[in-house]
Amino acid sequence: MAYLLRGRIQYVDEQYSFALDDFNNAIRLDPSTESFVARALCHLKIGDHGGACGDATRAAAIDPTDPNPIYIRMKAHLERGDSEAAAVSSHIPCLMVRRPLGPRDRQRSPILK
Repeated sequence: MAYLLRGRIQYVDEQYSFALDDFNNAIRLDPSTESFVARALCHLKIGDHGGACGDATRAAAIDPTDPNPIYIRMKAHLERGDSEAAAVSSHIPCLMVRRPLGPRDRQRSPILK
């Protein structure tokens, strides 16, 4: 838990390489959805879309009811310009049309706050 908390602080401070190290240690000690989601977000920040998708997939396998891994996987695909893969990975075909996020989207998602 300490690695996860320190990694979050480093993430907020934009020290992504240090945050990744701590998230790696957190996963080694306790491979939880929370730690995979945190590392996936860090991968997104540094532009590692493959790493983000992989961690999001692992997080979804641990807790299929958590929407955050699906969002992260979709965001990674969209950032690399693959809206079709984003729609397929989300299992929601209507998301093939990309729209900008609005203020209500940011209020609903704990990731975007």
